[in-house]
Amino acid sequence: MFQTGYLAGPSHPADRRDRARMAFVEGSANDWLALAMVDGHGVDNATGALVFGVFVTAMTGRGR
Repeated sequence: MFQTGYLAGPSHPADRRDRARMAFVEGSANDWLALAMVDGHGVDNATGALVFGVFVTAMTGRGR
């Protein structure tokens, strides 16, 4: 039958590619998001940290 729950793996190759893409995007954002906000958009350090916190919270809530 169908696998369900946290340990269920992707059942289609496209699902695996989507998960790999999201892992890459999340990893890149974890490394650079706060720095890009501060240096690229000119916000202060606290706002950069807040943006990063919102991103991490959203990614945590998005998990399967």
